[in-house]
Amino acid sequence: LLDHGVIDQIVHRHALRDTVYRIVTKLMNLH
Repeated sequence: LLDHGVIDQIVHRHALRDTVYRIVTKLMNLH
């Protein structure tokens, strides 16, 4: 079983990447 901290890190990283992807998409749509 994975450690809870490891799971939190993975989830946080995916959420962060999702946010960055959304911001980049918005910026690209402005051009």
